[in-house]
Amino acid sequence: MNVKLIARTGRKVPYANGESSEIDYHIDSDAAGIIELEDGGYVYMANSEAKADDGGGVYGLYFNSEGEVTEYKALLTGTNDNCGGGLTPWGTWVSCEEETDIGQCWQVDPYGRAQETKLGGDGGNFESVAVDASVHDTPIFYTTEDTKDGALRRFIANQYGWDALHTDGEESYLHLLDDGTYEWTTDMDIGRKSAEEYFRNSEGIQVHEGNVYFMSKKYQNMTWTSEESGVKFYGEGSFDGQPDQHLFGPSRKYIYFTEDGSEDPGVYARFGDDETYFTMFQAIAGGIHTDDETIGIALSPDGKRFYAGYQEGYIFELTREDGLRFE
Repeated sequence: MNVKLIARTGRKVPYANGESSEIDYHIDSDAAGIIELEDGGYVYMANSEAKADDGGGVYGLYFNSEGEVTEYKALLTGTNDNCGGGLTPWGTWVSCEEETDIGQCWQVDPYGRAQETKLGGDGGNFESVAVDASVHDTPIFYTTEDTKDGALRRFIANQYGWDALHTDGEESYLHLLDDGTYEWTTDMDIGRKSAEEYFRNSEGIQVHEGNVYFMSKKYQNMTWTSEESGVKFYGEGSFDGQPDQHLFGPSRKYIYFTEDGSEDPGVYARFGDDETYFTMFQAIAGGIHTDDETIGIALSPDGKRFYAGYQEGYIFELTREDGLRFE
């Protein structure tokens, strides 16, 4: 594996042409996603979990078609505790404020357009968003909330595109039943009670082939078929913190995930066929990343560049030594 440092908190971002950004790379990095641009390049949309006065919001790190950094700029400012998020199928990033009771979810595009969405309702402690767009005109959004009774929300939009998240739709909440089945309820109190019992402090979420995958930080790495993370750990490394953001590789062979709350946080991969776990990279206990968290996992459009880092200031680009894409 080859690793390159591409950005560091408190420093200008170096560009491929020898110049550098006008502003320093933001503090308190967290979730990120990559959007492909029309010119063949792409942008790494990265959250800042800082308060508004300290630069909280969303920032864009721009790459050309060769994977070289060309620009870095602010896309959304004036928001608080932007933690998780999710990509839409029409090329925007939804950034969630993990601000107790009053947080919201914002839709941001690579060109600086930003608007509060309907996903946050009256407010909450939001974490991540995933979308099922298998039915084009009624995309379904799922939103997690990082509290002990954070209900998993489902929002069924009534159109496709930017405006889908800014007009009324159908909202409901996940209710897990004791017999291993589930239902969707319009009663938020039922949804919150179910979350407190089965999946406190939910984090990253994805949709794949009709299934919803999400992380429960306090209990288990789980779908409604539960599994304790790291039971079959292959090779060096260990996982003893809390699962956070996660990402499917292009072939869906691996689920990659970050770690929150550990002396030696790392980024890991779960192999789907036999449920084994692998370490991509991991901090040294007692080193500079002790008690930090790993953040910002994302893949370039061609799948050959894997991005991740540490919240306290480092963003890395990882590539395979054989030049092939991540699976």
